[in-house]
Parts: sequence; structure tokens; C-alpha cells
Amino acid sequence: MNNKIQYLQNKDIDVEKWDECINHALNGRVYALSWYLDAVCQDWDAIVLEDYKAVLPLPIVRKYGLEMLITPFMVQQLGIFSKLQLNQTVFDWMISEIPKKFKRVHLNFNSANDYNIKGFLKSATPNYELNLDRDYETLHKKYNQNTKRNLKKHNIIDWQYVVNIQPENCVQLFKENKGKGLKQDISFYQNVIKVMHQSIHKGNGQLLGMYESNTLCACGFFVYFKNRIYNLFPASNDFGKKNGAMFGLIDKIIQENSESESILDFEGSKIEGVARFYKGFGATERSYWTMERNELPFYWKIFMR
Repeated sequence: MNNKIQYLQNKDIDVEKWDECINHALNGRVYALSWYLDAVCQDWDAIVLEDYKAVLPLPIVRKYGLEMLITPFMVQQLGIFSKLQLNQTVFDWMISEIPKKFKRVHLNFNSANDYNIKGFLKSATPNYELNLDRDYETLHKKYNQNTKRNLKKHNIIDWQYVVNIQPENCVQLFKENKGKGLKQDISFYQNVIKVMHQSIHKGNGQLLGMYESNTLCACGFFVYFKNRIYNLFPASNDFGKKNGAMFGLIDKIIQENSESESILDFEGSKIEGVARFYKGFGATERSYWTMERNELPFYWKIFMR
């Protein structure tokens, strides 16, 4: 079986077959499409089973002369994507092909990859998902009281709801508000804008904004892929927060996509307040998995810390 599994450098990956696998995988995620990986990774290689029946993207970070596998920003779930139902044996085979040269590994695997992982530490992170297969009235009844209260606050304001605002405007709103407390370098914001432009160009990205008196107060970047709507990049200012702008934005997405086969993927968080916001719309928790291995010499571990 192992002779049917290959480690491929990026230059040797057949991009068409790769994307065809992700598009038809039972657990396909937008983060694993070749154009998305190109936008957010320094470089990426892959483990490929047979003729792209299953694939494992390996996002590479090169730093201080080291090569590491690290899940990049703007990516929640990677791992193994397969056209056929995976099992523990195939999972083990593919994991075993990760080259030992990567002494540090910190990779997020998707929620369908709930297997034992030999040689790695495994931990769970909560994600929140809302099935939109019911009518809006039924979905709205599942909102908690805090969400309904904030929507009433939102409805008092005469918001201007704008579709397809400019990516740069959304990123600037984030930088001027939540971004002030984060230590993100310029490459982070460049990658965010790159993903936004690429997904909009490909027809599966949407940037929505809430304006009050011609001022952008909240925005949301959503990507549609397979049966999922990804809440990839929300941002709001103080006025938007005080007046429920983000509540209104999410509610708008739910209204527009109710009675569909879509799942609203909130991209969950361990931060209590963020998790509470997502759960307030009736979302349910579904964990994804992080695998870690750190075989760096002790002095490197101290330095990297």
C-alpha cells in the first residue's frame, strides 16, 4: 500500500487533479484548494494517495534555517481529504509519510479526521456550525435571548447594507479596531487581501458591509464552497459593536440562505465571548483536531519560545 503513497514537492503536484480531489472529497474544505494554499502559505508540499484519491497538504514555514509544518493564518482545518471513506489504516499510512526533516509540526486536521495519531500530541478545538436547511422563522426561534435583544438594537439604526465592498476597506476596519491589540506583521494583512480578491474573482467569495452615515461600521468576508458558508473575516468598530451590527450581518446571511443545504461555518473559537456569540444563533459545536510534534533540540525550543 505504501508504494501508492507519494510525498510530492509543490512543483510536482498536478493542480487540476488536486483541486478535483478537494472538490469531490467527502470532507472537502475551501482551505485545501490549491489557489487558497498558494495565497496563505510560504510554500506547501503534499502527501498523495494513488492518483489523488486522498491528499494531505503540508504548509511549510522556513525560519532560522529550519523547515516546519505550521497551519497558516486564515486556515482553520486541513488534514487528509479523501474521495472515499477513510479508515485508521489509510490514515496511519499517510501520516507516516510526513518527512522526518520537519522537526516541528503543528497542523490542524478537519473534523472528519478523528483518528488516533501515533507519534503526535492530539487536541480538540471547538468549531460552531449552523445547518440552514429550515425556514428562517424556525431558525430565528433558536436564537437565544441575547441575540434577539441585539437584533432589536440593530434594527433601530438605519443601516446601509452593501454587497461587495472593497477588501482593503474591510481589512482597514479590522486594523483600526481589533487589529490594534494584535501583533500581526504586514504579510498577514497582505494574505487576507489576497484570499479575498482570489475568492471574489473565482465567484465564491462575498464581502458584506454595514454602513451608518456613510461610515463602514461592520463587515464580513464569506466564502461559499460545496455546502459550506465560511465566516472567514469579520470586523467592526465601536459603534457597530454597541449597536449590534455584526448580529445583523450574520442574521442577513441566515435569512438569505435559509431552506438550503448549506452549513454556516462560524469558524469556532476557544474565546468564551466569541463562542457565546456563535452559539447565540443556535449553532452547534463540532470539534476539529490539532496534531503536534516538536523534536527540535532543547536550545531551539527555548529560542523559538
